[in-house]
Amino acid sequence: MRLSVLCAVMLVVGATTPSAQIKLPPPGTSLDLTGAEREAILKAYPGQRGTQVKSIDAGKHVIQLWVDQLKAGEGRPNQGEMHAEVSEVYVILEGMGTLVTGGKLLDAKAGSVAGSPSFSGRYEGGVTRQVKAGDVIVNPPGTVHSWKSVDSPKLVYMNVWVDPEKRLQAGYVDPALKRKPTQ
Repeated sequence: MRLSVLCAVMLVVGATTPSAQIKLPPPGTSLDLTGAEREAILKAYPGQRGTQVKSIDAGKHVIQLWVDQLKAGEGRPNQGEMHAEVSEVYVILEGMGTLVTGGKLLDAKAGSVAGSPSFSGRYEGGVTRQVKAGDVIVNPPGTVHSWKSVDSPKLVYMNVWVDPEKRLQAGYVDPALKRKPTQ
């Protein structure tokens, strides 16, 4: 009986431990990109591939938001790229394209994209598929990727970079979003 009472008391005390003893992460904030801001970027940089829009220090990594625009005929059927440290998440917003992911680079050339080690060159293998508005693709570090073709007049996608090495700049806001709207 004493053991039962002792267990019950311990259970009640454990269940009512003040939340102040729970270790919470430091307070954070969100990074927003509104539809109006995305449209402002598309208007400020018509047809431009790879526009860095905003970024945030998300604790253990930096997250950057990019908007990419490709026109019909701008595919690179024989050229791929890969990033050594960042993951990319593509969210297709408009249009269609044929994307190849995976495989291996044959004659890799080292470079850097936004401060992160990257490689490009001819590739072989991989998975080919057509993507369209609404599709989401995740390219982990080391994944060769290439737009084999743009199958509509225009292909627009958000490109979210996740950088655990924190080589990418945090706190960036594209100057086009800082301008005051004209009346």
